[in-house]
Amino acid sequence: MGGGTFILAINAALRKGIRKIVGWQVSVSVSLSLDKSLRKINSSLMECPADESLALANFTKLPPSHQMYYSKWIEEAKTTSTLTNRIAKAVNALSKNMDVGATI
Repeated sequence: MGGGTFILAINAALRKGIRKIVGWQVSVSVSLSLDKSLRKINSSLMECPADESLALANFTKLPPSHQMYYSKWIEEAKTTSTLTNRIAKAVNALSKNMDVGATI
């Protein structure tokens, strides 16, 4: 809107929480900060590609954001079976130089 003012859509739960009524104009201040903490790649993911040199080489070429996407996807597995399948799928895809989207 200019002058550092922006329109921000909020979901129904938040609107209900602040008891917003139709037509109200609500102002909020938002503060952002950079998260400088180092994120670690899932250790199970890193152990498997070590056996597959091509997969490891392709993994290290990926941007850090894509590496983290693989790592988070694997960490979100709720069962050992799912964890194993995801690691195998990731290593197979990395061996074939497939991108993250094609893998998942």
